[in-house]
Amino acid sequence: MKIRVININNNIEWREKFEEYRNNIMINTKIRSENYTMKRFNIDEQVATFLMVDVDVNQIAAVCSLYTPPVWPREVVRAFNRSYIDPNYRAKGMASSDGETHTRGNNKLGRFCQTYCYDHIIENSILNDKKIITATRENSGKSNAINLMFSMILSTDKEWKLADNYFLTCVNENCSECWQRLLYRELELGSKKYLEQIPQLTVDEYNNKFNTKFNNQ
Repeated sequence: MKIRVININNNIEWREKFEEYRNNIMINTKIRSENYTMKRFNIDEQVATFLMVDVDVNQIAAVCSLYTPPVWPREVVRAFNRSYIDPNYRAKGMASSDGETHTRGNNKLGRFCQTYCYDHIIENSILNDKKIITATRENSGKSNAINLMFSMILSTDKEWKLADNYFLTCVNENCSECWQRLLYRELELGSKKYLEQIPQLTVDEYNNKFNTKFNNQ
């Protein structure tokens, strides 16, 4: 399978195709379909939006974007924002560059985005004058999603680190889902200082605020 990566923030033709795909496929997904609506996934608000297109059939296989939440300093960007994999590709499994076929949803999507989009993510972050790149995950309690993601992304780039605290990712401070664990990679020496401008909770503060019993392991 040959994949072409297209940034639809500067490609009108494929942006139109994406909007049709969004309306026909993405917002009809069974899992978190509201995340892919125009209101929750505004392309104009993304730093970059990547389509992974299966060239053999001219089909969108997956989507992910770069985004800076409004509560964050402009120098910080979040990778793998609004990631999505087409149901047909999710169902049949996809092989990454290491030859392994990944069938578990998040792992498969993450591997696929890293395999085909990682260089584009770094390049577009730098082009848009971002100083530090991040990836975040909610703490659902069902699995340690942030550590799974950390292990996966380290296989691509050893420069990533795991922050201890929870970081606010949207404007609602009273929503537990808006406080997420965070991975980061400095694109410029000393750029970790920008993370200090983002509201944070320690693990204990998070547990007390939302009456949970998570730890940072």
